[in-house]
Amino acid sequence: MTILGFALVLTAAFCHATWNYFVKRINGGPELVWLFSSVAMIIYLPVAVYIWIIEQPIFGIWELAFIAGSAVRHLGYFLLLQAGYRKGDLSLVYPTARATGPFLSTAFAVVVLGESMSLQLGLEAMAIIIGVVCLTGGFKGGGRNAAHRFCSVSAPGF
Repeated sequence: MTILGFALVLTAAFCHATWNYFVKRINGGPELVWLFSSVAMIIYLPVAVYIWIIEQPIFGIWELAFIAGSAVRHLGYFLLLQAGYRKGDLSLVYPTARATGPFLSTAFAVVVLGESMSLQLGLEAMAIIIGVVCLTGGFKGGGRNAAHRFCSVSAPGF
């Protein structure tokens, strides 16, 4: 990876984390989702018009259905994220929301698209799930945290 690529990744991560921090602090609701969707639409409009003119895409029923489905899914995601931020801690809601995407896309690829599950993919999925369980405090059961033995690091003498 080049230095420029690495800098862009770090910048994107910083912007993403900062955005989520401010969204949590604002404590908004559907009106905030409407506002940032409108602003994003205005920002992307010149790019969309440029692509429309240059590429001249043809949208059939399937393309329009996927566009509408994606819009509904994103709207639902942002509304649920806002509700989570209003009721929960940023340190719990954020990692859970971030891990949902890779988990669902992996499950969709395996179950619906028939992709094969390699050992590496399985280990990566488990690492994400265990990480989220550790960050969110694990599953509570019987008055004791069931994930404690996986998430705590203890060594003799410490």
